[in-house]
Amino acid sequence: MSSVPSDDVLDEQCTVNFRAHWTAMNAEAAHMRSSGGGGGGAIVNTSSIGSRRAVPPLPAYGAMKRELNSITEAAAVTWASVGIRVDGLMPGGTAPEMMGELEARHRVSSRPVALSR
Repeated sequence: MSSVPSDDVLDEQCTVNFRAHWTAMNAEAAHMRSSGGGGGGAIVNTSSIGSRRAVPPLPAYGAMKRELNSITEAAAVTWASVGIRVDGLMPGGTAPEMMGELEARHRVSSRPVALSR
């Protein structure tokens, strides 16, 4: 990897992009299960297309979003029996200027072209 994140960066990415979702999902599901009227509800997590494509300058971000995808899928299967739907969104880039700067600085492309083919 061209840039290996420090332990501090990895911890921050884990906190922001994984643990916050984990904590919120469990609290939301507990509330939905204990609510009167039969419980149930919906949880929607926002991941990133960065979880499905390599972005070399941001390996920790992609890894944490992959973890988020995994717990979203597991929660959807686990909580379906109690009427809780869990969905995940994976939007693409939302800040073109930022992506352009990132691509230029690290000489990478966010285009889905492997090995320049």
